[in-house]
Amino acid sequence: MIVEEAVAPAVPGRQLAWVFIAWTLVVICLVLLSTVLVAGERPTSYAALRTAVAGGRVDEIRVEGGLGEQIEGSASATVHWRGRLMGRVTSVTEATSRRDARVTGMKPPILDGRVDEKLTELAPDLRTTRSSDWSSYNEIGPWRVPQWTGAMTVVLYLGVLGLLVLGPKPWRATRWAWFWLLGSVPLVGALAFLLLGGSTWVLPPARPERRLTGGWAFLLSVAIHAAAGSVLAAVL
Repeated sequence: MIVEEAVAPAVPGRQLAWVFIAWTLVVICLVLLSTVLVAGERPTSYAALRTAVAGGRVDEIRVEGGLGEQIEGSASATVHWRGRLMGRVTSVTEATSRRDARVTGMKPPILDGRVDEKLTELAPDLRTTRSSDWSSYNEIGPWRVPQWTGAMTVVLYLGVLGLLVLGPKPWRATRWAWFWLLGSVPLVGALAFLLLGGSTWVLPPARPERRLTGGWAFLLSVAIHAAAGSVLAAVL
């Protein structure tokens, strides 16, 4: 039995510029994915933080903002901690009284006092640090990542969109199909397009004539987005 393998075709000279751009975007995408895994934070609820602290799954928290020493009123505070695999973050309102928080229109959850003091009541060995400075961040999907990734994110998505619209006909799916798939999972969709859509000229399809159309890609993107959200919530 003879098995036919897909052989990577030679890159036409007029497409070398597209290939160079595509590989540059692959590098940017991999840097952003690594940053999400190493330094990314996933927003979650204060109730989840309390449960994790009470269960001994959190050893240290870092608080930004909130009430200072001997200050009355209310103020927002952001709490950072490390989950099982990734960082976590949540926001609370610290208030010297519920009335102070209601008067200023602060958002729940509202705590009577400082969040670090409330959590150390659940776990006396919990290490806490506090800062009045607020750190800036960029958002990639549901994750918060360092601010410096903002420019890279813009370059990545503008570059991928440019390749999709102006570049050569993509492999495996139509342009509209890849458009829907790009938004299914942030970064992963972009990397899939760059490596499987022909922009980098690697992994050619065995049957080029078979291409996913826009309607099916839309339904597939919805299913992938829902599945990815469930998996990430369970794992991370």
